[in-house]
Amino acid sequence: MYFTDDAQKETFEAAIERAKTHWDDEFTTELAPLDVFYPAEDYHQDYFNNNPGNGYCSIVITPKIIKARSAYTTWFKD
Repeated sequence: MYFTDDAQKETFEAAIERAKTHWDDEFTTELAPLDVFYPAEDYHQDYFNNNPGNGYCSIVITPKIIKARSAYTTWFKD
C-alpha cells in the first residue's frame, strides 16, 4: 500500500490492523510512500470485473473477495 500523505498512511495502518483480526494465516503487506505512479494500460483497468471467467480471477481472487466481503460487509457496495 503506497500512501501520498500521513493521513492516508494512518488509514492504511488501521486497515492492516483490522484485517489481521479476520485472517488466520500470516500475510505481508508493504506500506511505503508513493514514489512514482504509472497508470496501467486500459485493458488492466477493472480487470477482475471485466474478466470473471479468467482462471486466476475465478480460482485465486474470487475466494479472497468472498472472504473479505463476509468480514467487511459494511465496507462493500452491492
